[in-house]
Amino acid sequence: MTVSGPLRLRGSAIPRDIERYPRDDSALGYALFSMVTEALKRGRPAPIVFLLSASTVDRFAYKSILQFKGRSRRRLLGSIAGAEGAECMAILGAFRFRGRGHSTVSGWPASTSNGLTTDGGLHGSPSDPAGS
Repeated sequence: MTVSGPLRLRGSAIPRDIERYPRDDSALGYALFSMVTEALKRGRPAPIVFLLSASTVDRFAYKSILQFKGRSRRRLLGSIAGAEGAECMAILGAFRFRGRGHSTVSGWPASTSNGLTTDGGLHGSPSDPAGS
């Protein structure tokens, strides 16, 4: 898909609550996975892209990103993750990967490029967050 007009993403921004979105990587990963686990109790949550900076949390509906395919989608996600001031990008929701359970996917901007490095995701299920 070639984008020749304006790009429109459905989203919002909120101030970053450090208790809900901690700065420590491990604590943040746990907090994000816990959010998905809690949302699963109310039904299957729609995937959302979170972009965390020091003072804000931007949220985008992943559905609006799905309009792009293949490399275009990866470039868009890389651009979001590489935004100035970005500390972490996460795609949160209930995903099924060929029977391996629910997952969240998170990544941190690479310090030497505008690319996205991932921690391999936080795989598991609500009853087994460690994925063991």
